[in-house]
Amino acid sequence: GENVDAAFVPVLELCKKYEELAYVMGTDVIVMVQEFVQTLPPPTLEQYVEKIRQYHGVATEVLMLSEDEEFFQLLRVDTMDLKTTVRSKALELRDALCQQIIIDANNRNHDIIARYEAMLARVKEKPSNENELAALKQYMAASERMVLGLCDEVDVVHERLSALDEFSVRIPADDIHLAWSTRQYPEKFDDQALRTMVAIERDQTRMLDELNVEKEKFEQLLEDFEKEVENAKSMADYKNQEKVVEEINGLQDAIAEAGLKAQNFNEREIIFG
Repeated sequence: GENVDAAFVPVLELCKKYEELAYVMGTDVIVMVQEFVQTLPPPTLEQYVEKIRQYHGVATEVLMLSEDEEFFQLLRVDTMDLKTTVRSKALELRDALCQQIIIDANNRNHDIIARYEAMLARVKEKPSNENELAALKQYMAASERMVLGLCDEVDVVHERLSALDEFSVRIPADDIHLAWSTRQYPEKFDDQALRTMVAIERDQTRMLDELNVEKEKFEQLLEDFEKEVENAKSMADYKNQEKVVEEINGLQDAIAEAGLKAQNFNEREIIFG
């Protein structure tokens, strides 16, 4: 009896080694991924990599636990099927987490591209008046900070995808192309921004010319007002007093309107610097 018990000791030790890794067989892939992704706060890249390493380690370690066939005193143990099964499940769990990183990267990349495209569309808009021109100039001034922020986001996405290199995970070509396409947008935006700045200068010159024409007409109008004011001072036609009052009120309204127009000219000139 003792000899038989002693003969089974190494067999049981081998079983124990496999049991320590066989926990993966009871892990549901979908449930594991959902629970991990829904962790609050959301898992960091380091936590992702740690979890992936856990399953990657099982897939590697199970191959080295023993020979495919182990010969003991009283029996022979074939471990090949067990190794294959455990390794296959561990790789399935590992790859599901890797796929989640790829899906998340794709979602982030699409969002980044959408924001870049919105920025490109905004700077392509042609201003039709001084206020729209001023708004476009303000947007252009803020765009550099916005592009730098998007570049930081792109770096984060690339870092997450690069973390998969450790596990020799194949990333689909379309996903790689999508990721690298985000690197091209700063140059695209710079090119469009340069064209927009040239257009702004051109529009600014045109609008300034139009403003000067309006100012010349306004100055002529002021001269006419001065003559009308002088005429109003000499109005003493008591027979037509009602008409005189009406003309003076009209003149006062016109002067008030001219004051507002002068203020408008000043505001518009500020836009042109």
